[in-house]
Amino acid sequence: MRLIVMTAFMIIVSIVLGAYQWLDYQSSQVDHQQQQQPTINIELKENESQLSVQVLIEHLPSDTYTINQPEHAKHFTCNLSEGQVCLEDENQLKLEQKQVVILSYHLPLQNEEINYFLSWLPEVYDKDGLIKTPVKTTLTSPSGVNSHWFTHQQPTFSETLDHIRYQEWTFQSDTDIPLVNIKGQYDSYSLNDRVNLVSSIPIKLQPFNDLLNRGFQDVRQIFIVSPKLDPLKLESLSVLNSSEKRHIVSSLLTSKLLSLTDEKEESGLLLDVVNAYFFTTDLQTSKGKQMLESLRQSVTGNKKDEWLDELLNLDQSDNHLANILEQSLLPLDIHTNFFTLNHSKEKFTPFYGMDQRIITLNQKPVDQEWQGIIYEKQSYLPLESLIEITGMTLTKTNDEELLVHDGTNRFRFYPERDLYIINEANYQIDEQLLVDINNKLYINTSLASQIFPFSIDVGQNNININQ
Repeated sequence: MRLIVMTAFMIIVSIVLGAYQWLDYQSSQVDHQQQQQPTINIELKENESQLSVQVLIEHLPSDTYTINQPEHAKHFTCNLSEGQVCLEDENQLKLEQKQVVILSYHLPLQNEEINYFLSWLPEVYDKDGLIKTPVKTTLTSPSGVNSHWFTHQQPTFSETLDHIRYQEWTFQSDTDIPLVNIKGQYDSYSLNDRVNLVSSIPIKLQPFNDLLNRGFQDVRQIFIVSPKLDPLKLESLSVLNSSEKRHIVSSLLTSKLLSLTDEKEESGLLLDVVNAYFFTTDLQTSKGKQMLESLRQSVTGNKKDEWLDELLNLDQSDNHLANILEQSLLPLDIHTNFFTLNHSKEKFTPFYGMDQRIITLNQKPVDQEWQGIIYEKQSYLPLESLIEITGMTLTKTNDEELLVHDGTNRFRFYPERDLYIINEANYQIDEQLLVDINNKLYINTSLASQIFPFSIDVGQNNININQ
């Protein structure tokens, strides 16, 4: 009996020791893996006319990497810890063994009230995509100058000594970090871990907090409030002259829309029009004013509030902002190419919606693939298609006149003058008669039914031409 007990005891001890050794091995493996995760340390130093940047990337496994340098970086160099120069083959880095990668470059500083950098971090890609790892960033700047550095979050550590000011942050490498230098005295307020407010005047935080909770939880932003600076709306950075709510939400919406598109620099007109529509901000261009007026006449009442809610809750990106704006109108049952046409063409195109109703002739679907539009809340049909499907003929007699024949009937149209003549006797002027959309004429459906020798019934699901 005693022998059995001793044997059982030894077995239990062996099991416990084995389990301990296995857990210890697993723990050491985890620690080893954690130690081998790539790390990025960035050291920033402000000089008189530039910000010097040194990036140390450690624990990169042997592999081939792509390193994209920042757009405004000057004197960009890449070296390995053993002294070799890297990136000799454009932006490709091939590591045969683990080494520290050292990237160095300068960011120019202008003699301005504000200097800002929105995409100043190098991007490091492996075969799986952008390497995502915490980035420890330190910045030293002269303490005797009347300027300060800010980002979208408060520093984890800061200290001011006799001659230098030291700040430290930890960021994620897959995020664009707004880095801003401002001259003058500013107070900084952290609204959350993604939004920082910097102001030269006393300010209430509540308007900002209220709006951040309305569809902007994921926005990364630094607000600068100063009556002296020129207003600015960029992705991740806004300069405001006051804390007026419409300017705050306008900046947040601009930042959000820019974050969803790659076409940032070309999106200015569309952003200006959208902001003017929702927040009555100023427009400088005549085309922008035309677009705004057309938008105001077409998306009205509850549709305006519904559209803003759609924009605030957007999460789908696209290369083109015009596509994003048009997609956001679909839940409102508004199908349009308004933004695409006005963005891509110099000529102004009025706001319209694609009419989703089926076109029928004598209650039978037509073979032609064309559809009407909704313009200023009225139905319009493409003039040439309507003439063709009803067996009439169209002749363009000159640049100003269109002549339509139907047997002995003659109809003359003068689009630029809103004039039409029936059988050389009946002269009529109607501003709603024709509309030019992308160099294609559309005729008001109701007026077409009165002018031509057939009737058109506009129903809920179809538009029927009775001939």
